[in-house]
Amino acid sequence: MPALSQRRALLAASAALGLGSVTGLGACGGDDGGRPAAGAPNIVLVTSDDQALDSFDREAMPRTTELLVDEGTVPEDFIVTTPFCCPSRASLLTGQYGHNNGVLANRYAELEDPESTLPVWLRDAGYTTVHVGKYLNNYDNVSPKVRPAPGWDGWATVVGSGYYDYPLYGAKGPRDFGSEPSDYLGRVITRRAVGAVEDAAGGDRPLFLQVDYFAPHSNPTDDPRCGDSALPDARDRGLFRDARAPRPPSFAEEDVSDKPRFLRRRPLTRRAIEDIDRRFGCQLASMRSVDRGVAAIADALEQAGELENTVIAFMSDNAVLRGHHGIAEGKHIPYEETLRVPVALRVPPEVLGAEAPSVLEGPAANIDLAPTFLDLAGAEPCASAGECRVMDGRSLVPALTGSEPLDPDRVRLVEIDESADPEELVGPCRYRGIYDGSLLYLEHEIAQSVVTGECVEVEDRELYDLADDPFQLENLLPPGGGEEAAERLATEQAELLELLHDCRGIEGRDPEPPSGISYCR
Repeated sequence: MPALSQRRALLAASAALGLGSVTGLGACGGDDGGRPAAGAPNIVLVTSDDQALDSFDREAMPRTTELLVDEGTVPEDFIVTTPFCCPSRASLLTGQYGHNNGVLANRYAELEDPESTLPVWLRDAGYTTVHVGKYLNNYDNVSPKVRPAPGWDGWATVVGSGYYDYPLYGAKGPRDFGSEPSDYLGRVITRRAVGAVEDAAGGDRPLFLQVDYFAPHSNPTDDPRCGDSALPDARDRGLFRDARAPRPPSFAEEDVSDKPRFLRRRPLTRRAIEDIDRRFGCQLASMRSVDRGVAAIADALEQAGELENTVIAFMSDNAVLRGHHGIAEGKHIPYEETLRVPVALRVPPEVLGAEAPSVLEGPAANIDLAPTFLDLAGAEPCASAGECRVMDGRSLVPALTGSEPLDPDRVRLVEIDESADPEELVGPCRYRGIYDGSLLYLEHEIAQSVVTGECVEVEDRELYDLADDPFQLENLLPPGGGEEAAERLATEQAELLELLHDCRGIEGRDPEPPSGISYCR
């Protein structure tokens, strides 16, 4: 029985005996500001913004690598289900696919039931909850004064973008920062995050701290080196000047005749490739500030005597294309380069009750982090004044403890719908697909016109055999149709996608979905 199911069974049994909740929660979320579960760990989630796998290594992030990779766990097959900022972050907060939480575009306003999200659930379970850094895109359209979103006790938040000259919003309103080195956004986020640890760690309530950095997201500046790329901290401006973006077989792919018509581009010029290298070096340099931040948070936890009672997770909201498939830059296009993100977890044995593996084998996704945190906290996805949210992700705890491996046959969805705002896009406006680690099948329904820039209806498909073609150089369903064997395989994948595209919950754990909707796999 999955860990969350076990916990729900215990909750039901204890309620029947009149004992209340074994985790300090009520039947669906507990008392307002309930008691923490006995021995509940602190949880720290750190995210970067638009960081690709090739900038998550010992050279770019030495302290993070030492702390979270050498001493933690790296999932070997981990993707984000929507490789775009706000949808990916909404899935982190809900444990749901975008088709269930409502967010398939960069619009926080589309989040369904914002009063029932991870910080709400953990606060109801007795946690002190603090957010520091960038929040979900366009949150300021919902809360013009940028007051704390539901569930957050502490709030030091920025919206929009910019490494300098920005307001940081607190519970009492904004504070404006300027252009001095000490105002660099990464430094300010780190100072506030460390302050949160110093204030809360080791207290009567465990701490849930979410720290959302802006690096290495691009941002227009007048910096002579980095220009419109990521802007490094002043102390890091000279780093990685000679960096060269990796050249996998998909880099500067010239023959894209197999790709959907809306993704065809002229081959990259030498100047465009030089610009890719320049931007890559700036992105690497910007990650040093994040690296120092992760180290400073860990040091603060150690000073408080809480490091070994703290789960630390790091990931990027999405990765990016950087010359891959002939596309100079982009992120929401669902290829391996955008779906696979940097991710690492440090779950101490004192928390887990076992030694976590260095590599977590099997398929996982960003929708799995909320269930994992709830499992570790002994909490449920339920708000005190509302219904429980049915999550689509699965707790990774059984796999971390070795009691139950990840399902190797799991099929994950990829999806997006940015058709209302095509100005941010390069190509697809709405697609859906399935990914099982060996096959990627996509159906594009609406795409950006190469002539007008508007979103128009299309019927383009993509199918990649990732075992034989890991760099996705050959779409087996090119315009005009594929070979007979590919078409048969595509038919099977299309039928499976039709079954799962609106899936909800996990069989054996959650209530049966409404008629016509299947469980997720």
